[in-house]
Amino acid sequence: CEKDNPNANVSSSNNDSSNNISSIEEICNDAAGSWVLEPSCPAYEIPELDIYIDVEERFEDTITLVCVNNERLLISFYGQMLYADINEDGALIIPNQQFEADFSQEALEGLEFLSEDAFITLQIGGNGEINASVGTLNVTFSFTLMEDLPFSEMTDCTLSLSR
Repeated sequence: CEKDNPNANVSSSNNDSSNNISSIEEICNDAAGSWVLEPSCPAYEIPELDIYIDVEERFEDTITLVCVNNERLLISFYGQMLYADINEDGALIIPNQQFEADFSQEALEGLEFLSEDAFITLQIGGNGEINASVGTLNVTFSFTLMEDLPFSEMTDCTLSLSR
């Protein structure tokens, strides 16, 4: 039978590929829009320097996702755009990327050494999953708080999304 139809297996694999593409498109389009954001992050502390940051308070209440080219989600975060790629399994991959976090709007305990227009470059990366009604982003933030410190800092957060 296979000799009679040498393309029998080809159509099946093409169909699988088109199912993956349509699945990625569907996830991307379903995820687009405004989401309620509930962060779960430990406080960031350097007790020796009297630094304490309630990381959860630094997040906005909502974020907006935009589907681009039916395969990438743009994430409006701190007024800047980050992105997450959607893989063939429907998982989100947030490659390492940088953004500027504004710490000038409020006096944070222990951060009086920052100037009034204090921006800190953060790197974010992680993964997650999302559907039309809920999502989870597992992210790691890394940064250097002060140039004088001989180390970089990291903190992990789970961001729960709902509509």
